[in-house]
Amino acid sequence: MALPGADTSPPARIRGAMGGSDDLFSERGRRRRERLRGLLDGPGPVALEIGFGHGHFLVGLAEAAPALTVVGVEYQGTWVARVAKRIAQRGLDNAYVLKGDARVLLTLDVPAGRLDHVFILFPDPWWKARHHRRRRMFTPELLDVLARSLRPGGTLLLRTDVPAYLASSARFVAAHPAFDPVGARDDSAEPWAGLTTRR
Repeated sequence: MALPGADTSPPARIRGAMGGSDDLFSERGRRRRERLRGLLDGPGPVALEIGFGHGHFLVGLAEAAPALTVVGVEYQGTWVARVAKRIAQRGLDNAYVLKGDARVLLTLDVPAGRLDHVFILFPDPWWKARHHRRRRMFTPELLDVLARSLRPGGTLLLRTDVPAYLASSARFVAAHPAFDPVGARDDSAEPWAGLTTRR
């Protein structure tokens, strides 16, 4: 399902907030986004990992839950290429990775309510004040986008080892009308139980 405006440049408010997302609008980027929309048209649950890094969690989840479509979005092109190669080597046809800014893709390419799970695992805290506002991933603005993309009752899982980042993120979630914060939870029955990242 191609969303209206999916192949056009992003609105100025997105382009300004997201930084260098131009690769998404190159010919190669458009082809990859079209393939993503085809995957999202299919049946079954979908999980999205934002900033998958070296891909340990993403690949492990795709192997553990073959009925789950696992999509990863990462800004570092080198990591995207490495993880894509690993996915191909393991024959995981339920996993797909893209280079770009997840906020752009969520806004332009993901139908409302299509995601069952979203994972943001150990995001960079961007310690310097001048970087914090522009580059921080977990923000009220991201929650606005995810509120549209997640199905009712879907899971948003944030993991961080930075207490201040956790505290501020918890405040954002508590203040957002679309989310019901649950804090620590028992994931032992979930397909991602026991999966780790390099962190």
